[in-house]
Amino acid sequence: MGVHAGFCSFDDCPADLGALSKISSATSEYGPDGANIYLDGPVGMLYRPFHTTAESRLERQPLRFSNGKMLTWDGRLDNEGDLVHELNSELEPRPTAVAVVAAAFERWGVNCFQKLIGDWSLCLWDGPENELTLARDHAGIKQLFYYLRSGRITWCSHLPPLAFCGDKFTLCDEYIAGYLAMFPEAHLTPYEEIRAVAPGSFVSIRNGAVKQHRYWSFASGKPIRYHTDSEYEEHFRHLFRQAVRRRLCSDAPVLAELSGGIDSSSIVCMADDIIAGGEAGTPSVDTISLYDSRVAVADERPFVAQVEAKRGRSGHHVDRAGYDWDVFGVAPDELLATPAPSQDLDNLRSHIHTLIQTHGYRIVISGIGGDEVLGGVSDPSSQLADLIALPRPITLARALSAWNKAKKHPARQLLFRALGLLFPPALRSPFAMEARVEPWTNARFAHRYQLGLRKLGTQGRYGFWLPTRQEFAQRITALTQQLSAAPMSLIGCEERRYPFLDVDLLKFLFSIPAEQLLRPGQKRSLMRRALVDIVPSGILWRKTKGGGNSPNILFSFQRNWPELEKLLLFSVCARMGYVDQSRFLERARMARNGELRDVVDIIGELLLELWLRKLAAHGVVDLPQEVLADEARTSIFEPAGLEH
Repeated sequence: MGVHAGFCSFDDCPADLGALSKISSATSEYGPDGANIYLDGPVGMLYRPFHTTAESRLERQPLRFSNGKMLTWDGRLDNEGDLVHELNSELEPRPTAVAVVAAAFERWGVNCFQKLIGDWSLCLWDGPENELTLARDHAGIKQLFYYLRSGRITWCSHLPPLAFCGDKFTLCDEYIAGYLAMFPEAHLTPYEEIRAVAPGSFVSIRNGAVKQHRYWSFASGKPIRYHTDSEYEEHFRHLFRQAVRRRLCSDAPVLAELSGGIDSSSIVCMADDIIAGGEAGTPSVDTISLYDSRVAVADERPFVAQVEAKRGRSGHHVDRAGYDWDVFGVAPDELLATPAPSQDLDNLRSHIHTLIQTHGYRIVISGIGGDEVLGGVSDPSSQLADLIALPRPITLARALSAWNKAKKHPARQLLFRALGLLFPPALRSPFAMEARVEPWTNARFAHRYQLGLRKLGTQGRYGFWLPTRQEFAQRITALTQQLSAAPMSLIGCEERRYPFLDVDLLKFLFSIPAEQLLRPGQKRSLMRRALVDIVPSGILWRKTKGGGNSPNILFSFQRNWPELEKLLLFSVCARMGYVDQSRFLERARMARNGELRDVVDIIGELLLELWLRKLAAHGVVDLPQEVLADEARTSIFEPAGLEH
């Protein structure tokens, strides 16, 4: 999880060493293993390493080519051996990953990006062509941002150094719309002038002109069809094992999240099997389990214990009940680049940060993505829609009967939902429950940015793809948007890895029949069948799913309500035209009184309100004059007096 950044002037002015030095200081926590800055006329490049392997300690970046090019790379190259074999004549013995990437670019140019398997981002300056190229991996695990202004560009793998560079920015309403609907599109930031390189894409900048290109997407190529379930199971087991093994590449112990659910448990158990076979790069895998002893559905210790019994050792256990995490508690010196809960270091986050530092963990493996890609959502609508589109009436009738028994829903209702997927999203959004816009959202804003349509998911160019393929691609897009919108680290300095977002695994899951993943009464069918000998049966076949919000969220809301209510009487979000002030205040009061079952959207909007006020107070954003009305000036710009 190193840091790379740079500065380029297109009018031949010297590179700004002071700006790069400031970025270096601001990101030292995320690149603690030194700092290298190289200046070459109008271009300057910074690299702060975060070493996770012995090989990474041999790298020297920025890497300078003999022909005037420069490269910085932050990532993990999973197919390094294959590329070394293919590029053998162009490489020195025992090359580093960054040297392999450089050789790949020299041979294939931008076409090399689709050959780079792993989590990565890179920047390449081509001096002879006066061209800058910024690129990002297929799922956008590694972030990369750029800020273009008056003949110069600054880029960085972290957003805060760009957002808090001292300039004043314009709020990006399209980003806010995405935030209120689901997740913002991955190429957006909250600031109109700052953009992100989209997942699976690269950006080329020449003489200040920006061109965006997509090098990776799901292809509607030849489907994978086997004769028996066992063949699918064997193929999945191989690719899942490979995905986990790739993420165990570390010269220090790896920390894996273990919630007690099937996703995290499968990763941990597979990692143990890999280590036992002598195939892992790491010496060991430890686990961390967060639970809440106050909430039955959030106390997963019985399931965690089953995995630990199989492993023969316990992991780190953290009870949320022991930490008073104030969602709205804002530290005086804390300024976040994106709207998010407080990252207060005094409580839970501080404890986990200390744990990671004490034990020397640099890699944290997460089970994020399992629900979305492995049939964790028990909704057969897209499968039924496939059978309507093909058409296969007899198979459709049998499927409706089976799902009717499994879900206890009328066949007519199942059929109606399936038929809806065959209509364009614009026609579905007025009637679909999942497209319902919150009643407190400003109607004009919702109409202008099509919030209902956004709630249905990103609408890509899918052509004649079957509904199941479209749904899979939409879920992956939503995942990439979620990862792109999140701060790089919510805990501390660690590199997070996601086996379920492995590119080869995703391609396989996209290509097989959807009924392999989800069957009537059998969520995650393929995964459960394939991992019978790997994961404890009590985990693999459990019927319940843990979760539930911690009482801290509601407690924080209620404790801070008097001050929150005062702020909402002069709401910045309302004055910006995002919400209807009176309606939102009414709904917030209902949530305060326990009259609403789900308060997630209410909490999200309140966090947005507090974040906007903080940005305005620090002069980061340029708010319209109507927001700066005299009667609201004091209410908006005085720091919120919330408890901390």
